[in-house]
Parts: sequence; C-alpha cells; structure tokens
Amino acid sequence: MSISFTCECCEKKIKAPDNAGGRWGSCPHCNHRCYIPLPHDDDEEELKLAPIDANEESQYHEMMKETHDLTQNILKQNEVPDDDGDPGPYNEKELLKNIIVYLRHMTAGNLDQAEAAVGKIAAFKEQAGDILRRMAKAERPEPELQDVPPKLLHGFMKSLLSKLK
Repeated sequence: MSISFTCECCEKKIKAPDNAGGRWGSCPHCNHRCYIPLPHDDDEEELKLAPIDANEESQYHEMMKETHDLTQNILKQNEVPDDDGDPGPYNEKELLKNIIVYLRHMTAGNLDQAEAAVGKIAAFKEQAGDILRRMAKAERPEPELQDVPPKLLHGFMKSLLSKLK
C-alpha cells in the first residue's frame, strides 16, 4: 500500500511508500520539499470537515480587514513627520546617529527608510561628508556597524556621499 497526498506547490497527486510517512521528500514534478503524511490506519475513524458557515466567513473577512487597517494606522503613526525645512543646529552626534541609521537601513534592504534618513543628513552635507570620510578611514567601524561586511559598508558610504553632492 502507498500514501497518497498532494504537493502544496504544484498541487499534483503524489504517491509514496508507507515507510516514507512522517518524513520529508521532494515532489517529482516541481521538486518542492513536501512533508509525507503518516499512512492512514484502516481502523482509524476518518474525520470530515464541517461545512463553512457563510456568516462566519464574512465575519472572518471583516476581522482581517479591521486588523489590516489597524496595522496600517500603527505603521503610519511611526512615520517621520514632514520636515518644516529648518534643519536646526548642527550636532555631530545626531548627524553620526542619522548616518548609522541610514547604513543600517541599507544593510537591511529598507530603502524607503534609508531615503528618509538621507533627508535628515542632507541638510549638513559638508559635515556628513567629513564624518563619512573619517568612518571610511577608521580601522574599525562604529560598534553598531561591526556586523556589516566591510566592502558592503564602504559601498553604502560611497553611495551616501554621492547622494550628498
């Protein structure tokens, strides 16, 4: 006897030997990694799924929409407020922090947030350039950036310098 199941990826029917049950295997059609279920016992009672209540389904969709809307509202609350054009006084520690934030966002692939950080840095182009050049010449990167590969870090620093020109 064999175990019959369906690949979650390509939805093709697959048959596996009984001794493969409870293990992982590859679909012969799409090569997707599939879990092979345990063989069905003849004396085991088969459970049938209960029919889906249309009212329950619509309530589920409403709750999912509400959850999505709440999530979007929370994300918007964390957005950086629009700048009024006044960069404020120059503060090297704050500028260094914004440069590090930019580099971390670039490392994580958060390009939109990295661009927002550039907006905070751009008001102090000359000072930011000096900080970036010092960072590039330093033997060790800032502690917050030590996990970033050096070549990647230098590439992001060059990218930021070119954006500030």
